[in-house]
Parts: sequence; C-alpha cells; structure tokens
Amino acid sequence: MKHLQFLNRYKNALLSGEKRITIRITKPNLRRGDIFIAHCGGKVIGKFKVIDVYTKKLRDITDDEARLDGFSSKEELIRELRNYYKNLSEDREVVVIRFEPVEIFKEEISSEDFAWGGKKIDIIEIAK
Repeated sequence: MKHLQFLNRYKNALLSGEKRITIRITKPNLRRGDIFIAHCGGKVIGKFKVIDVYTKKLRDITDDEARLDGFSSKEELIRELRNYYKNLSEDREVVVIRFEPVEIFKEEISSEDFAWGGKKIDIIEIAK
C-alpha cells in the first residue's frame, strides 16, 4: 500500500473531501488508479484514490487547482509553497495529484502503529 503525508492543518479538509489536490515539488510513486493511505499530523486518517497525476510549471497552476488544494487563490498557494521551499521559482515544474476519498477511518491510528516502526495493524481490523 502506498502512503502520502499531509500537514495536520489539512485534516478536516481531507476528511470532508474538500481538499482533492496536493501539489508537490517531487513526484511520489503514485499513478492514476492507485490507492494510498493518508497520514495527517502523525495519524492515519483514511484511504484515497488517485484520479490523476500530472506535472506543470508552478506559474501555470490555476486558481481552481489552488482552491481544490485548500487555498483561496493561486497567489496564496504559491506563498505557502515558498514557506516550505525557499527560493521556489515559478518556472519550477510541480506535480499535481488529484484524489478522492475511498474510506475514512472511524478511528485515527498512529502512523507508527499503522506501518512504520511499530506493530503493523491489519487493514481489515481498521475497516471493522
């Protein structure tokens, strides 16, 4: 199973289905149709399906894409990305990952307990 990390502040938008895009500067090993486990603030929150993965220049990101990523505008998105990636150029190619929720877990699970470094938890048990 593939995994994708998100900041804790995006948790509610992910859980509600409001956040349906993430823009990254490095390409994760995800393709259209893949299912990934979302980690948010050190917790596993659910399974999501990749609808599309594509690249484009940062300057070509649209306001619609920025809103689907949880921002009010492209400018706000670029400011936020530059908080993480200093000297980020608008000529930089970024990866846009569109996704939709498949299953939101009823109980949050520690990322460590789920898969990394701790005991592995059976996904069937989580679903129950």
